[in-house]
Amino acid sequence: MNGVEFQEIRNYFFSTLDKGSVKIDDIPSTDFTAKYHYAFVPDTKDMFLNLTGKEYLQFVSELYNQKEKFDELLAIYIPKLKLENSLKQTISSYSLGMKQKIYLAGAFMSNAQNIILDEPFNAIDPESTSVIKKILFDLKDTGKMILFSVHNLDLVSNFCDKIIFIDNRHSIFECNNPQNFDVLEKIFFDKCVIKK
Repeated sequence: MNGVEFQEIRNYFFSTLDKGSVKIDDIPSTDFTAKYHYAFVPDTKDMFLNLTGKEYLQFVSELYNQKEKFDELLAIYIPKLKLENSLKQTISSYSLGMKQKIYLAGAFMSNAQNIILDEPFNAIDPESTSVIKKILFDLKDTGKMILFSVHNLDLVSNFCDKIIFIDNRHSIFECNNPQNFDVLEKIFFDKCVIKK
């Protein structure tokens, strides 16, 4: 999915539909409490720049009523993402990859049932990509729904259960992941690329 197409799917969660309704965990998305059921990390990396990494994570934990679990969640995610030495620095001083990881840590620490990530692997090194994939697998195994956009089929070819493509008519095409890059690439070109 590209950014414009991901925006269409994201709009369902943020209730900017022209018609119809959406429920998040059986709660109408227009109900304020539905917002506690999902965490969203946009592709932009210019949020909360004046906060330190720790202040940002504390803010997210309080927002999602996870204040009592803050230290426990911090101990789980921060060492895995190798952010221990940067928590006292302002986010504005972070590299792009560090910003991505602190925002992802916030989503993970929210303990939301649904995690929506726009290009979560942008600016992430190979080691951290592997760690983030493992975290996402672990969250999925606890019953959480993970929805994310990528431009790189190789990142999802052996990773996701289902893959949603946006085709040239802006309709959604969904398939089970064949767990094979060549097969996935063929599906993409057969279903999503305009043939001349």
